[in-house]
Amino acid sequence: MSELPLAAHWPLALALLVSWPLILAILAFIRLLRPGMLLLLGLPVMLLACYVTVAGSAQAVDLPLTLAVGGWATPLGIQWLVDEPAAWMLVTLNSISALASLAALLMGRSLGGSNYYWPLWWLLWGGMNALVISADLFNLYVTLELVTLTAVGLVAQSRNDPEGKAAMDYLLASLLASLFYLLGVALIYGQTGTLDLLLLQGLLEADGLTSLAALLMTLGLLLKAAVVPLHFWLPNAHSRAQAPVSVVLSSVVVAVAVYLLWRLWLGPFLLLLDRVTWAFSLLTALALVWGGVLAFLQPKLKLVLAYSTLSQLGFALMLLVLVPETTQAVWTSLQGQGALVFLLAHGLAKAALFMAAGALILVYGSDSLKRLEGSAGVLPVAWIGFALASISLLGAPPTAGFVGKWQLLQAALQVADYWTAFLLLLGTLLTAIYLFRVMQFAWKKTPKGLPLPRPDWRAQSLAWLTLFTALCSWLLGSLMLGWQPFQVFAALHLDAVGQKLFWPVLLLWPLGLALSIFWQEGRQLQLLLLVGWLLNLLLIFAQDLLTFYIAFALLSFLGWWLVIYSATPQALAAGRLYLGMSLFGELAFFTALGFLAGFDLSIAALAQEDLPSIALVLLAVALAIKAGMLGVHIWLPLAHPVAPAPASALLSGLMIKAGVLGWIRLFPEQSAVVSWSEGLLLLGLIAAFYAVVRGLMQRQEKSLLAWSSISQMGLMTALLGVLLGLDDPQQEAWVLASLLLLVATHAFAKAVLFLGVGLAQRAQVSQQQGVRAGLLLAALTLVGVPLTGGYRVKSSLEISFDLVGVPAGILFASSLATAILLGRLLVLLANQPVDTSKPGLSISEQGVWWLGVLATVGYGWLGSLSLLEISWFSLEGWVKAWLPVLLAGLVLVCWKLWLPATLPSFRLPWRCPQVNWSGWTGRLQRLEDLMQSWAGVGFLLAVVTLLLAGLLAYSLVI
Repeated sequence: MSELPLAAHWPLALALLVSWPLILAILAFIRLLRPGMLLLLGLPVMLLACYVTVAGSAQAVDLPLTLAVGGWATPLGIQWLVDEPAAWMLVTLNSISALASLAALLMGRSLGGSNYYWPLWWLLWGGMNALVISADLFNLYVTLELVTLTAVGLVAQSRNDPEGKAAMDYLLASLLASLFYLLGVALIYGQTGTLDLLLLQGLLEADGLTSLAALLMTLGLLLKAAVVPLHFWLPNAHSRAQAPVSVVLSSVVVAVAVYLLWRLWLGPFLLLLDRVTWAFSLLTALALVWGGVLAFLQPKLKLVLAYSTLSQLGFALMLLVLVPETTQAVWTSLQGQGALVFLLAHGLAKAALFMAAGALILVYGSDSLKRLEGSAGVLPVAWIGFALASISLLGAPPTAGFVGKWQLLQAALQVADYWTAFLLLLGTLLTAIYLFRVMQFAWKKTPKGLPLPRPDWRAQSLAWLTLFTALCSWLLGSLMLGWQPFQVFAALHLDAVGQKLFWPVLLLWPLGLALSIFWQEGRQLQLLLLVGWLLNLLLIFAQDLLTFYIAFALLSFLGWWLVIYSATPQALAAGRLYLGMSLFGELAFFTALGFLAGFDLSIAALAQEDLPSIALVLLAVALAIKAGMLGVHIWLPLAHPVAPAPASALLSGLMIKAGVLGWIRLFPEQSAVVSWSEGLLLLGLIAAFYAVVRGLMQRQEKSLLAWSSISQMGLMTALLGVLLGLDDPQQEAWVLASLLLLVATHAFAKAVLFLGVGLAQRAQVSQQQGVRAGLLLAALTLVGVPLTGGYRVKSSLEISFDLVGVPAGILFASSLATAILLGRLLVLLANQPVDTSKPGLSISEQGVWWLGVLATVGYGWLGSLSLLEISWFSLEGWVKAWLPVLLAGLVLVCWKLWLPATLPSFRLPWRCPQVNWSGWTGRLQRLEDLMQSWAGVGFLLAVVTLLLAGLLAYSLVI
C-alpha cells in the first residue's frame, strides 16, 4: 500500500524539485522571510520530493521515466527524464545542497551580508535539479547557463575576492564554454531537426557535422567542468568563495558538468566514443597527476581542496574510457555504478572537507596551513571529520569512496585495461599524500607565544556538521558493501587461529591504555588506543577478506597517528615514511581485491580456491609491509622509537602481527606459494641475525627494541616458510601451533619491554630495581629460558626447524644473539641517569605493568596450546636454554671491559644525490601560473581542440 503513492506522485515531486527553489528564491529576494525560515520551509520539501522521485523511479518497471512539461510532447515540448544516473545525481546534489545550506546558515554574517546571497543560492539549487532531469539539448543549455551564472554570482559575493577577479575569470570561461556548446546544439538541430536526447540516438550519423558538433559541445563542457588543462578558473573561484559556496561548487556544480559529458558521450555521441577514448584517457591522466601534484604544493587549505577537485575529476572521466561492450547496460555495469557512486562519495567527502575549512577560518581568520599548525587541539571535532572525509576521498573501506573506486578498478581489470588501473592507483596515492600532508600541519605543536583561539558556537556547530557529513559517506559505503554492523558482528567468530591471539589482543590494549592514563599522555592518545583495540578485535574475529581488509587498512591509518603523536620533527619524518609504505601496502591489498572480485571473499572459501598468482603476490607484499619483514622493514626502526611508549608497545607488540595473521589465514592452503618456502625460510633467518647487529649499534633503548622486533619477525618469517613447504597435515598443525605461540609470546614480551622502558624513565632510584627485574623476566622469556613460556616456544621451534633440516646450531645462535641484544638493553637502562625530581611510579602503575610481565612469562604454558606437548623439565633442554644467557653475559662483560660503548653506526658506501625540490616546485607553480593566464588558456584550448579534432578527423579518413 505504501508503494502506490510514491509511484503515483513522482511527477508532482519532480515538479517541486524545480519550482520550489524558484519560489524560495523570490521570497528571499523580496526579503519576506529570513534565511532560517526559508530553510525550514525549503529543506523538508526538497528532500521529501527527492526521495519520492527516486523511490518512485525505483519502483517503476520501465525506465527511463519521462514527463512532458505542460502536456506538450516531443519534439515540440520540454521533456523531463528520470533514469538511474539522473536518480543518483538528484540524491547527490540535493543531499549535499541541504548540508551546504545548513553550513551557510551557521556561518551567517561571515558570508558577506549581501541581500543577493540566498536568492542566488536557491536559484542555483533549482537550476541544478532542472539540469539533471532535462532531456533535450537546448533545455540543458538553458539550465546550464542558470547554474553557471548563479554560481558566478555566489563567488562574487565573497569578501576574499574584492576585485572580482575570480568571479570574472569564472564568468568569461563560462561564456566561452556556453558559446561552444550552443554552436554544437545548432549544428545538431540543423542536421536532425530535433534536440531530444532519446530521439537523437537513432538519428545521428558518424559524419563530419556530428563530429564537429561533438567537438564543440565537449570543449564547452570540459571548460565548465574545469578538466585539466582547461581548469584556469577553478582554483581561484573555489578557494576564494565562502566555504558553503565552495562546497556546492566542488561537490555538485562541477559534477553536473561531468554528468552532462557522460550523458552526451554515452548517448547521442556514443557512435564516436571509440575514436576519442585515447583522448579521454590522456585527460584522465593529466587531471589525476597535475591536480594531485599542485594540491601537494599549495600553502593554503582551500587551495589544496580546490586542486584536489581537479585531480578527483580524473576518476569521473574513467567512465568514458571503460565503456562496456553492451552499452545498453552501461549504468548497471561495474564502471557505470562505480562512477555514480564515486560522484556521490566525492561530493560528501569534499563537502565535509570544505566545511572543516570553513570552521577553521571562523576560528583563525585564515586558511594558511602555517597558521593552522596545532589547530587539532583547538577544534578537534573538525579535524576528526576532516580525517574521516579524507579516508573516504582516498577510497579506504568501508566508505562510499572505496565502493566507487573498487568497482572502477574491477572494471579496468576485467577488460585488462592496466593503464587505467594504474592511473586509479596513482591518483589514490597522490590523494593520500596531499591530504595527510594537511593533517600533519594540524597535528604540529602550536608555536610558543601564540595564544590559542577559542571557537565560538558557530565554529563548533559547523565542526559537528563536518563530522556528520563525513560519517554519511562511511554509513553509505557500509550499506553498499552489505557491511551492516549487526550482520557483520553476528557473522564474526574466533577460528582456531584467532583463539591463540585473543588474549594478547584482549589484555595488551587495555594495559597500554591504562598506563597512558597514568602517564597523562593526553585524551587524544587514549581515544586512538581505544579505537585501535576495537579494530584489532575486529581483525582477529574477521572471517571474510573484506572485513579483514577494513580493519587492516584502518589500523594502518591509526598507526600513522600514533607515530606522529608527539609532533616532533623526528616523529613527523618517521610518520611520512610509515604512511608512504603503508599506503603502498594498502594499494597492493586493494588491487588484489580487484583481481579477487569474482571469488567468494570468505576466508574459508578462499582457502578452497586456487587464487590468481598476481593476487597472491600483491597480498604478500601488503602483509609483508605491515609485518615489517626484511626488505620492507625500513619504516619500523624509525617509527616505533618516536611514538609514545604505550603506542610503541602496541605497534611493535600487536599491530605488526596483523601481517602475520593475514599470511597464516590466506597462504598455507595455496599450492602456488609452495615455491616461496625456501625463500621465506632464508629471508627469515637472515633477518633474525642482521637485525640483531643493527640493534647493537643503537644508542637509544626504543630503537634497540625496534630492531629486536625485526629480528623476531625474522623467526616468524622463517616459520612461515617452513609451514608453506610442508604437505603432512600433522606436521603443518605442529608448525602452525609453534608459529602462533611465538607470535603471542612475542606480542606480550615486546609490549612489556616498551612499556618497561617508559616506566624506567619515570621511576625513582628505589623503584629502578623492580622495573629492571620485570624487564629481565620479559627478556628471558624471549630468549627462552626454562620455567617461562619462552622455553616452550624455543623447544617447539627446534622441532619445527628440524622438520626441514635446519641445523639446531642456527636456532642456538639466534637465542644467543637475542640474549646479547636484550642484555645490551638492560645495560643501557642501567647507565641511564635518574631524574630525582620526578614523582616516581604509583602502586597502580607498577601493578598494571607487572600483570603484563606475569602474562608474558606464563602465557606459553596455557592449556589451550596443548598441541605442543613440551616437557617443562629436561636436563639437556635446561642446559641448552641457559647456555645462551650465560654466553651473552660473558660477551657483555667483555664488551664493557674492552669494546667501545656502542658499535659504529652503519652507513651506506654511497649517498643519494641531493635534489633541489624547492626549485622544482617553483617551476611547477610558475607553469601553473602560465596555464592560468589568458595566453596560456588560448594555447591549451587550441591543443585540446587539435587533439580531439585530429582523432575524429583521422577516424573519418580511415
